[in-house]
Amino acid sequence: MRVRAGCPGTVRVSPSARPFRSRCSWISPVSDDILISIFDNRVEVRSPGRLPGHMTTENILTDRFARNPSIVRLLDKYPDPPNKDIGEGLDTVMSAMKAAKLKGPQFVVEDNAFVVILAHTPLARPEELILEYLRNNAEISNKIA
Repeated sequence: MRVRAGCPGTVRVSPSARPFRSRCSWISPVSDDILISIFDNRVEVRSPGRLPGHMTTENILTDRFARNPSIVRLLDKYPDPPNKDIGEGLDTVMSAMKAAKLKGPQFVVEDNAFVVILAHTPLARPEELILEYLRNNAEISNKIA
């Protein structure tokens, strides 16, 4: 399944094999599309272009760098700016994956794309997760297990 990330912030899902793409030239200096691919065991988000400025896969969770700071400053002047949560996307992903007891995202820098892979990989075996749950709860249902 492919998902098209619209501008700004809309997402459309289609079961077709043809990839959906979004023309968001203001997001990246590369004139290409952001592609979100959904698989049975993972989600991949492919952004065109390389990481901006000093950003690397090692500092992506701690540093920020705007590709176009003029647009960021302009949007920030609105009473309810659409970019108010800028820089919080990966933090939200990390928190959600941790809460779901999944391994964190994998960051891949390719020749002309940055890819985030959100794998559905548990941190522990199912038996360990059930035992941990039972340490804090008296019983467990099949649905929770």
